[in-house]
Amino acid sequence: MRERTGGQGADRIIDIGGPATLSKSLRAARPGGQVQLVGSLAGPESMIDASPLLASGITLHSITLGSGEGFEDLNRAIAANRMHPVIDRAFAFEQATEAFQHFRAPSRIGKVVIEH
Repeated sequence: MRERTGGQGADRIIDIGGPATLSKSLRAARPGGQVQLVGSLAGPESMIDASPLLASGITLHSITLGSGEGFEDLNRAIAANRMHPVIDRAFAFEQATEAFQHFRAPSRIGKVVIEH
């Protein structure tokens, strides 16, 4: 995977495969990069090569998503309270570069939307 970054490695990787794909994610990260472990969709546990963590200062974070029941409860609460996201600004798909620049602006409040 490093070839896609010119051999440098990725700054941030979100791994949804879990233990079965984590070693690949660690090898694909740049020195000092970050790997966020979100799920375990790829199946059962496997041996994980931790040497990239030790050799290059990669940070590994585990992110917990919660239960499906909790997600349904959240959606019911959002609907019951008529909650809506705050939209700062919407951009056409062709303006994606401008949208990303706007997203970085410290004066932005709310979501930046790219419409397709």
